[in-house]
Amino acid sequence: EVLERAIHHALSNYRLDIDIKAPNGKIIHPREWYIADLDTINNVINSIVAKLRILQDSDN
Repeated sequence: EVLERAIHHALSNYRLDIDIKAPNGKIIHPREWYIADLDTINNVINSIVAKLRILQDSDN
């Protein structure tokens, strides 16, 4: 859960701002759709993992 929240926060500037009308007529606002190149995603993930490792090491 911590990792997922960190990823969502780090990629928030890349979130796709779109509304989709479902077959039942309900409007859906996807929160986990992003427009980012693979290098950006890799950099974000690697940075988060490195920070989490530092936190984990400091706890031990």
